[in-house]
Amino acid sequence: MVGQDVKQPLPPAQPRYVFRGHAAQIHTLTFIRSNSRLATGDADGWLVIWRLATKRPVAVWKAHCNAILGTEAWSDRGIMTVPPLHTSHGRDNRIYVWALGEGDEGFMDTTLPVDDTHVHRKQPWLLHAIHVNTLNFCSFAVCRFQDVPTPSSDDEVKTIDGPHPLLIAVPNAIKSDSV
Repeated sequence: MVGQDVKQPLPPAQPRYVFRGHAAQIHTLTFIRSNSRLATGDADGWLVIWRLATKRPVAVWKAHCNAILGTEAWSDRGIMTVPPLHTSHGRDNRIYVWALGEGDEGFMDTTLPVDDTHVHRKQPWLLHAIHVNTLNFCSFAVCRFQDVPTPSSDDEVKTIDGPHPLLIAVPNAIKSDSV
């Protein structure tokens, strides 16, 4: 193979930064607020919102009494357990929708679970608690509706202000092969 370029394998990817702050295993990661924040949920039910520019926590709270299976941003004002409406799904058979806007972050505790888990922390406003089955430890799935057709004859599409409607899919409580 004289004269041929032999391609060398690339070295393994190296992390730029390692976020340390959870005392238990991380079970879920979600980028929120136009990728300016990272929501991490762990096996003990702690949820941490990290500001990526500074690599520091901006909100830390015990979102579930058991492991968090998934997080999802609903809007810039909330979290489904996590942009401000956030959603979280835990092994405690609940999906929580939290209201946590960027302006609310300054009022939240930033003590990490690895530093002290016994500190009482302020929680964001809980908007909804949905009882679900965590069959086989599956998380929820979300389908967002950006635009909703209006009932007009010309099939006009109306843009929604505020949090968009969501379709949330969860495992079936009766049959393990159904949603």
